[in-house]
Amino acid sequence: MTHDTETPSVTFAITQSEFQLLATFMAPLRFEESQGQSVWVGSRSDGGRVWTAHANGTTSVVEIGPDPAVTSNGETHWSYPIPENLLITIGKLFLTFDNVVVTLSDETATIATDEISITVDQNPRAKVPAIPPATESQCVAKVDASNLWILLSAARMWPAGGDGDGMNPPMMCQFDLSHGVVRFSADWTAVGLGVHQYSTVAEFGELTPGASLPRFNFPHSAVLEVLRDPLSANRMRTVSLHATTTGEGYILLEGENWKLHVPALADVDHWGHDLDAVIGGIDYEWANSTLVHVLSPELSRGVIELRALPTHDGGGPFKYRVSYEVLNDVVPTIDLYNELNSLNEGVAGCRLVVDGNRVVALSDLTQENYEQLERHVNAFARDVSCLSPLLGALEGGR
Repeated sequence: MTHDTETPSVTFAITQSEFQLLATFMAPLRFEESQGQSVWVGSRSDGGRVWTAHANGTTSVVEIGPDPAVTSNGETHWSYPIPENLLITIGKLFLTFDNVVVTLSDETATIATDEISITVDQNPRAKVPAIPPATESQCVAKVDASNLWILLSAARMWPAGGDGDGMNPPMMCQFDLSHGVVRFSADWTAVGLGVHQYSTVAEFGELTPGASLPRFNFPHSAVLEVLRDPLSANRMRTVSLHATTTGEGYILLEGENWKLHVPALADVDHWGHDLDAVIGGIDYEWANSTLVHVLSPELSRGVIELRALPTHDGGGPFKYRVSYEVLNDVVPTIDLYNELNSLNEGVAGCRLVVDGNRVVALSDLTQENYEQLERHVNAFARDVSCLSPLLGALEGGR
């Protein structure tokens, strides 16, 4: 079955087992397609294909192959997005049909069976998901996916006899090579209920020479978004955990034909589990395991982003950074940097920097002043709200 297009295209058949694997890793990511987040599929050197998606800080990669695809121009290297609504419809088609043929081009996307054909326009905002750079791993532990799901889901429950409402204590992960286990621990001492531990047997690779046994803050909430039920665990089978202890970059989890890049968590005592106490009555929500969106009445457009970051490349002490997008779609030029440098000389309480194609205002709070986070956020919001006249002149000069 072919589909004629005026532009280069690719056609391949997707099976039900391939779709189930995609649904496991792609569906939980909650795409904002209006912001360009989307699923992409491209060619592999062995004749197979690789599906990639990025949303809310997490990147999923699913590899299929070898399974030849047919391109309209004979090209062996190709990459196209596919709209989320078509992926959802593919799931509906598999309730009745065994195979679905997919045809993609830069302009349109088509799914078809022997009886049904659906063609829609591509999302003009779709952006190719970037694969996170590799983060050095001190050691690799292979665990059973079902065991990992049981431990992490149990650790998310509030402890018996305590008021854990609103708490999200850090989940520390330790590779215990001498006992052959990966051990997770959740610290509930803030409500008088001690440290809870969860262990599973593991197979370990070689420990990096000179490195201490890995112990790091595990992004359990983000992982459970994907490893969300026994069915998902069964499809994953085994999970290889790559230990990174810097609190920066990404933690890699991978299986036979999939990879999951999850933002690493800062290994810091004060982050998340007591946020309610220090941020007071300010509304906020967790965007992902490392990013908090803070809402302020002082700023009507967008949200303040709050992160915990290491002060130095080697780790803590940590700082708490608030940032807010003040301009977008800018072109980084020497003139723009000079303008920002001049503005920063007269701006109090924050500084303006270029971040890709955005200009953001940001301000840092040191770890020893963590208890002042609410005051810091409010002061930052007031300072940014006063930037409008200056930014208007800057925007007018673009």
